[in-house]
Amino acid sequence: SSGLSAMLRCPRPSSWNRCDHFSVILYCLALLAAGFAEASDTLAQGTFPNYDDPMVAQPSLPHPRASGGAPCAKVTPIVDAQLVGYNQVVVGHYEPPSDCAAPWQQVVMELSGAVAGVQFDRYGAVWFRGVEVLRTTTPEPSPSGIVWRVDKDLSDYAAIFKSPGNVTLMIPNVVDSTYTGVLHINITFSFFSSHGGGTTSLDVMPLRNPTIGANPFGEIAVNGAVGQANLVQVPRDTIDARLDLYASGHGCEEFWYTNSLNASSGGCGGGAYREIRVYVDGKLAGAQYPFPVIYTGGVNPLLWRPLTGILSFDIPAYRFDLTPFLGWLTDGHQHNITLAIVDNWHGTWYLDGVLVLRRDTEDVAGGSVDIVEEGPPSIEQTSQNESGIMVQRMRSNSGFRVQGVLRLANGSTIASEVFSHLTAWSTNRFLSENSQETVGRWHGVVGSVRDGKVQTTVSNFPLEVKDFSAQDSATFQLNACVKYARDIDSFYGDYVVAVRNEMKSCAVYNRSLTNRSQINVQEGQSSEDFSIWAGPKARFQPRTMMHCNQCYSRKLASHDGAIVTNSGQSGCAWPHGVYVCGNELCGSFSAKHVRSDTEMVQNGAGSAAGVGSAGGAGSAGGAGSAGGAG
Repeated sequence: SSGLSAMLRCPRPSSWNRCDHFSVILYCLALLAAGFAEASDTLAQGTFPNYDDPMVAQPSLPHPRASGGAPCAKVTPIVDAQLVGYNQVVVGHYEPPSDCAAPWQQVVMELSGAVAGVQFDRYGAVWFRGVEVLRTTTPEPSPSGIVWRVDKDLSDYAAIFKSPGNVTLMIPNVVDSTYTGVLHINITFSFFSSHGGGTTSLDVMPLRNPTIGANPFGEIAVNGAVGQANLVQVPRDTIDARLDLYASGHGCEEFWYTNSLNASSGGCGGGAYREIRVYVDGKLAGAQYPFPVIYTGGVNPLLWRPLTGILSFDIPAYRFDLTPFLGWLTDGHQHNITLAIVDNWHGTWYLDGVLVLRRDTEDVAGGSVDIVEEGPPSIEQTSQNESGIMVQRMRSNSGFRVQGVLRLANGSTIASEVFSHLTAWSTNRFLSENSQETVGRWHGVVGSVRDGKVQTTVSNFPLEVKDFSAQDSATFQLNACVKYARDIDSFYGDYVVAVRNEMKSCAVYNRSLTNRSQINVQEGQSSEDFSIWAGPKARFQPRTMMHCNQCYSRKLASHDGAIVTNSGQSGCAWPHGVYVCGNELCGSFSAKHVRSDTEMVQNGAGSAAGVGSAGGAGSAGGAGSAGGAG
């Protein structure tokens, strides 16, 4: 049976110590409970300690139909940057392409990388002219080396590429006799011609320019409960404003959803609730839950080889509509936009805001802002002993609503509104000092109204984590199971785009403490599903869209580092201007169909994008280790 075959695949513990035996049993039980057991003769031969190049199940980027999928120009400002230092910053110079002038319909950035040997996962970012364009983490390498690629649609930021400027790359890395992995990175920008139908021109303005200092991440770090205040002056002719907020938690905030209320000395506290909040002149302007991103060394590194965690390569910006506040922001004076994380006690969040503005031909005449509903979130967290096990429970809800009216120079007005309602719950069971189970769900409804037209995004983030570690004088072991998902439904009036992304993974890793190259056990199984549904609201069935009527679906599965399943289909059409670009939505919604030559289309079948090549690989070594991105 499948259960028996799973037990047969579990490592034999006869030569190990008692704690190893116990942890292996937990691992086998977790495999069975998670439903990953398969007959052993159906699995491909595993490749650990090496593994296949990292993969993701999201679709490759669509491109304008008229382009045939081919860019009219490419610019590569960074070639084979070799990252070896923690404070190293790489700067490359960009010049606009002379053979493909603006306006462009699409701008795409490609970051390709290679690494080999032993190295932590590392966090990083890319900025152009002080504007952040990518927040990322790197994969942990294999001895023989891996390559990966991230494609990022930057079409909303196209205006900043009309002028020359510096591209800044920072991925803090450490290379020594133990951690041998040198990160080799290339960055290329691709431009797709508008063919007479370019995107609406938007102005882009960072809240601050982190690249003016020697350490860009130091410029955007938020430590503890203190928020990040930014003084900005918005152009007086602005009629639409969006804040793109790049945010990621590190240190004690890497696994914020597992944090205890009563942390021991040196432990991570603050409880298991986090919320991203934006304030304009002290008034709440937006609130969203952060997605529980798990980096490629998180919990257990083998969980993410080769299927990398959801959003781990490309952490998209959280978007906040600030249009209702333009009655204040367009008065010609500086205003305070503050970014904050609720209940961040001891850790670090890197918060970097970018304003995306649509402007009129004349200054606005004035406006008003009405704070309808605001207040702190209602958070209930308890911790109590239940049958000898410490159990911590969290429940919360919060909401806000703001309305604004903007008076234009021609006498017309723009009425706008933003609202959100957030609910969350989680349970953490602290089974022992080295064993913990976490289960929870974060649900959000965020909406905008402009002249009576409603756009709403509904998000669901379910999460289950089982984590066990043990160590004695000779060996160290990690085993864990993770099941989580990112479900996003975007409603544009009567049109819906729904995205489902789910992963399940279990792994066990045991190595010697005295000889890092001696690996006793490396086993892992994982699967990822990604699907897209787009069409009329009347036909949308949230509970069944995972099983029928998708325009895109892809299933990946791996065993011991080898891809064993890679199947799916792609047939999405994007006639209304918005389109799925990797793991987020791009473009602007139009109730009428866009011109056929400017419609974004998938060129060929959808692929498990995320693999690609970069410069030469680093030197070979032993297995990677967890934790660096934190």
